[in-house]
Amino acid sequence: AAAGMSNVSATYESGSNRFDLRISDTNALGALGGIGAAMGVQQSSETADGYDKTGVVNGQMQTEKWSKSASQGHFGTMIANRFMIEAEGTVPNIDVLKQAVATVDSGALTKLAS
Repeated sequence: AAAGMSNVSATYESGSNRFDLRISDTNALGALGGIGAAMGVQQSSETADGYDKTGVVNGQMQTEKWSKSASQGHFGTMIANRFMIEAEGTVPNIDVLKQAVATVDSGALTKLAS
């Protein structure tokens, strides 16, 4: 891990579905997350096979990628401009990754950041 970064991750597997759930403390990069959110960074692209988008949702940076042909995706959201919660893997649809990220207690992470 880079200086000032620490993370924890777990892998979940069921049949042909498999994804990693990761929480990264980007303390050293925290200001960058805040700058991205403050500047309203937006990026989006779409192809016949899927999409890739980054933007600010509810004041926090969020990234989302999906490939239909591979049934692979990535979903991540920044909490308190410090903690990045990400899920990435091979799943039936992006909602599985969004739900995995939503299971992380963002309130507890927000308290840690203060």
